Amino acid sequence: VRFRAAPLTPSACYQFETRLHDALRELGRIIVEWTYNHLEPDDRHLRPAHLRFDGDWYRRRDKTPNRSVATLFGTITLWRRLYQPIHGVERSIFPLEILLGLAAGRATPALAERVARAAADSTQSTVLADLRRDQGVAWSVATLRTVIATTWEGMAPHLHAAQVRQVLGWMEQADAS
Repeated sequence: VRFRAAPLTPSACYQFETRLHDALRELGRIIVEWTYNHLEPDDRHLRPAHLRFDGDWYRRRDKTPNRSVATLFGTITLWRRLYQPIHGVERSIFPLEILLGLAAGRATPALAERVARAAADSTQSTVLADLRRDQGVAWSVATLRTVIATTWEGMAPHLHAAQVRQVLGWMEQADAS
């Protein structure tokens, strides 16, 4: 309403669009946070008291916050149920974070993929600046490196097959020409 009532100028257009973008990003952040936080039931008894993961047994504990989950829309707080190892030698796990595929417990798969692609073409400082500007996410270099490394570990088993498909595609193109 303010934009339409004011004189039409490039500056007014810029302000309208950037304010709308920021508002939509914040709305997306709120929706993502609410959706992810309602995937696990609040009633702890609706989740198993014990579970087995990678050959080890874990016992259910209370929900705890991860206040630094970065998404395409910004940083959210994710409330997830903690499971501690029964024998006390393994690290505690958060099944919801595993199921969501959070990279290093810090980034959703969608953001981690964008970060990894950007890191292939840009410097760390450029990637961090772009993250802050475009997603409102403030990371350290150490966090950026950890997310990239985790993303690479997830992609590495599929690399050879993807490379083979690419080369075969190029060969088909060459043969057709």
